[in-house]
Amino acid sequence: MSSQQIANRVIDVVSPAAMGAASKAMAELGMAGLIGAYCVQNDLVNAESIRALSKTSFSILLPCFLGTGIINTIVSQQRQQGGGGGIFTTDMLSPPLLAILHAFLLFQCSYHILLPLLGIDKDTTRGRSTAISCSFGNSGVIPLIFSEALFRNRPNILAQCYSGVSLYLVGWSPFFWSFGRSMLIGNENSFDSSKDDEALSSPLSKVISQTKQLASPPVKGVLTGMALASIPAVGKLLVDGDSPLSIVFNSFQNLGRAANPLGLLVLTSSLAMGFSTARSSKNSGGVAAAAACSPDKSATTQKNVSPLQRWSCVSLARFIISPPLMLGLLHLFQRIGFIASSDQNPVIWFILLLESCMPPAQNSVLMLQVAEKSEEASRMAQFLFGMYATSMLPVIIIVGIILQSFHLTN
Repeated sequence: MSSQQIANRVIDVVSPAAMGAASKAMAELGMAGLIGAYCVQNDLVNAESIRALSKTSFSILLPCFLGTGIINTIVSQQRQQGGGGGIFTTDMLSPPLLAILHAFLLFQCSYHILLPLLGIDKDTTRGRSTAISCSFGNSGVIPLIFSEALFRNRPNILAQCYSGVSLYLVGWSPFFWSFGRSMLIGNENSFDSSKDDEALSSPLSKVISQTKQLASPPVKGVLTGMALASIPAVGKLLVDGDSPLSIVFNSFQNLGRAANPLGLLVLTSSLAMGFSTARSSKNSGGVAAAAACSPDKSATTQKNVSPLQRWSCVSLARFIISPPLMLGLLHLFQRIGFIASSDQNPVIWFILLLESCMPPAQNSVLMLQVAEKSEEASRMAQFLFGMYATSMLPVIIIVGIILQSFHLTN
């Protein structure tokens, strides 16, 4: 089949309305990227300010946004059910389970099949970081922004999208910071970079420390929201405009509204900053010096992996293998009665498939920096910048097909 025939087949599958909606959403993200690059280029933001904004968004605003969103969704469901029933339905439990299972299977496929197939040594830091990029997409900021761009004029669907992303993060975030970290850097380093912990920590303190690492602020926000909304009387008082508790709820909700725009600015600025830093380091010979001191395999082995090889591997995983894999898992979960069909709950299917085609998570750069792998962190930042820039077309096509398939276009 020729490229023209393939293009015609895509056009036949995707309606102009679906393609237009997906293109508009991606255009908004692209414009935000230009704004972030402009801010970095003109020193409106720097590494220190990005770090502060990122911490504020991750630790305060995003938990407020996800927590209040999940409360609104659960209370709304309870009202539809007549005020009774628990919150832990299969539709609530399936997104976090699917997030973990999907990422794990995608990692196994990438690590054991794609990397050897494309000639990438899976035992190097670069090989492992490529496998992590294949397996874990940007599961927070971009899906939230994408949902808002697509459904800002349809508040009911938008609320369901926010709820779906929140539930997905409950599974994705702990799995990324545990399994993902262990696969990327192993046991060579710890997050606190302290060697004394081995002597000080008891088994109980180790468990507590690991639990704190896995329970990130966004996950805590979602779990807190679920706990509060699980008590119908409390949930109703929180969202009831005449209740004193609604003042507290609305205050957190107002803070949460800043999460998406600030998170988008942090994402675009950090990618632009990472790309700029990587290029500066390369031009000054910093990468070569770091390579000479790298504890990983030899610099010669690392240099044999071209950016095109990594790009091909991640693109195949994220945009060719990942969406069908998620679709297959969704049908499996539907068959065993663990999730409603796409006709009954098209929004949750849309969100899970949207998550499956997102570009790689940028938090892998942070992992490498904390692990004192500055050379690979710089290369990863530069690689992700190119990956995000080239992901626009496949994401538009995939999202257009999903919108059309679930009849979510206006």
